Amino acid sequence: MKNQAISKKAKLFLFALYIGIYVSVDMLIKASQKGENSEYDYDPVCAILMTEVVKLVASLLIYFRMDPKVGVKEKFNSITKITPTRLMYGLPALIYAFYNILAYYNLQNFDPPLKTLVLNLRLGFTAFLAWLILKQKISRMKFFSLVILFVGIIMGQQAMQHATQKSEENVDLGTEEMDDVDGVNSTAQKSLMIALFFLILQAFLSSFASIVNEFVFKKNYEESIHLQNSLFYVWGIVINIVCGLILHGTIPNVFKFLKNLNVLTVSIVLTNAIGGLSAASLLKYLSSLTKSYCAVVGMFISTFLSGIFFNTPIPLFFLVGAVLISVAIVIYTKSSQKNKEQNNQSKSRNELKTLKRI
Repeated sequence: MKNQAISKKAKLFLFALYIGIYVSVDMLIKASQKGENSEYDYDPVCAILMTEVVKLVASLLIYFRMDPKVGVKEKFNSITKITPTRLMYGLPALIYAFYNILAYYNLQNFDPPLKTLVLNLRLGFTAFLAWLILKQKISRMKFFSLVILFVGIIMGQQAMQHATQKSEENVDLGTEEMDDVDGVNSTAQKSLMIALFFLILQAFLSSFASIVNEFVFKKNYEESIHLQNSLFYVWGIVINIVCGLILHGTIPNVFKFLKNLNVLTVSIVLTNAIGGLSAASLLKYLSSLTKSYCAVVGMFISTFLSGIFFNTPIPLFFLVGAVLISVAIVIYTKSSQKNKEQNNQSKSRNELKTLKRI
């Protein structure tokens, strides 16, 4: 199916909007943190839950306004109908719930540039899962791009870690207490490794969720995309309530969250909601290739803004790593696009051969 045509101005706006949201979400969450431990004065689960509610309301409004020939009662019955395939929406919703919670946790331990850089591991995870689950071969160019990707991520992560440690050591120079330095360093190293594990886990969940989400949505291909989104967000709300019960032992206190709303929390909820809706539009009217390029541009903008607003140290080798990742993503996506074109051409040739035989 070809992407529906929209004007160049609309495409440019959509491209800029997605990049803006891609960068803004992490910046807003980071800005909402308080104190030395980067704690939140609100419940992140409530923020995620309210985001799902906003997306659900928007999707339902669009769904009920579409196709006026179909009655409201019929549309309502369509939403409330339960089928085995509709229960499948719960799986991607569960994965995304963990992904969203980890996004808040990881921003407590890392600045947006490093988080954005390491999350590019999802490209490698996507290739691995496509090979493992879909039995898709990894071409030489793709393999080469993944090698560049891993080198860039390791280089950027090590450079940022070294710069952060150096900055902390400079702060500690004014103190004379040097007792049990090895023990403190060992504990800090273990904490860093645990934090990196959760950041890598978020990258894996991003890849896994996209594959599962695509499978589930195609399984219910005959249904409206807005109906599918609505069902997906309903599951998201239910699962986030369960997550609140598991993490806090009680249902998320939405009333307290709404009572203490401020500009930052409202901006986080709305930006996240618009981000979820704009991602679907980006794939519909442009392509997954464009989405990858948005991530590349967003990575550099996030780095630049973090240096300005959060005084994040940006070492040279971090930028070199970011450039390598950008090159890897371009090579990988171009290779994927070329493979699709070759498969389509091969399919067309086979169809022509079949017609000639007939």
